[in-house]
Amino acid sequence: MKKLEKPNWQKKRKQKKKFWLALIGVSLLIPVIVGLVFGLKNYAFGEGFSVEGATIVVKAGGDFQAALNRAKSGDTILLQAGATFTGNFNLPKKAGNEFITIRTSAGDSQIPPADTRLEPKRYAAVLPKLVSATGEAVITATGGAHHYRFVGVEFSVSRPEQNVWKLIVIGDDEQNSLERVPHDITFDRCYVHAHPQQTGRVRSGLSINGRNIEILNSHVSDFRLPDDEGHAIVAWNAPGPFKIINNYIEASGIGVLFGGATAHK
Repeated sequence: MKKLEKPNWQKKRKQKKKFWLALIGVSLLIPVIVGLVFGLKNYAFGEGFSVEGATIVVKAGGDFQAALNRAKSGDTILLQAGATFTGNFNLPKKAGNEFITIRTSAGDSQIPPADTRLEPKRYAAVLPKLVSATGEAVITATGGAHHYRFVGVEFSVSRPEQNVWKLIVIGDDEQNSLERVPHDITFDRCYVHAHPQQTGRVRSGLSINGRNIEILNSHVSDFRLPDDEGHAIVAWNAPGPFKIINNYIEASGIGVLFGGATAHK
C-alpha cells in the first residue's frame, strides 16, 4: 500500500521547528565561546609563559627570549621574583615608541621606591636574575633596538671562573649611523655584577654605546681583572646623551669610562 505523504504545510512546520531549534542552540553557544575567548585572563604559550592583556608573565623555567620576541610597544614582562633565567638574550627592534618594561613580579612595595638606590642585601631575594653561562653578554641590544626599561632585575654570570668581556652590551663598534644606534634603554633599581667569588675575567658591566641611555638607582659592582683595568660602565662609540644618577659604582680600574677606544667614523 502506498504511503501517504504529509501535507505541504506540515513539512514547512517541521522545517521551521528545526530552524528555530538550531538558532536557539547557536545562541546558547555564543556566550560560552565569548567567555572562553575574552573571559580568561591567561593564555598559555608553553610551560612557564602566559599573557595577561598587555602583561607577559614568565615563571621560573619559562622562555624569556620568547617573551621578548612577543612583546609589543607598551607591554610589560613580569619575571618571577627570585627565579634565575640563563641565556644570552637579545632585545629585538620593535615598532612603536612606548617602553617595553621588564621587571620583577614582586609588587612595588617589595622593591625600593622610585628614585631610591637598590641595596642588594636587602632586595636580592625578590630580584629575578638574568645570567650568562657562556662567554657572551647576558643582554645585547643592537641594530637600533629601542624603548626597553628594566626595573628590579639582577644581571650576572653563572660561575666564578667564567670569562665575559662585557656583561650588558648596548650598541657595537660597527654602528655608523643613528638608525643603527640603540636608544631609549633604561636600567632602574637593578643589580649588575660579576660573580662575587670571581676567578675568571669579567671586564665591564654595562657597555652603553647608544643614545638616551639611563642607569638609575642601581648597584654595579665586582668588575675587576688581576692584570688589566675593569669598568663598571663604558662607552666609546655613542652619541649619548646619558643619565647615570644615584648609583653605587665599583670597578678595579675605572668606574665610568667614556672614550678609550676609537669611535666608528
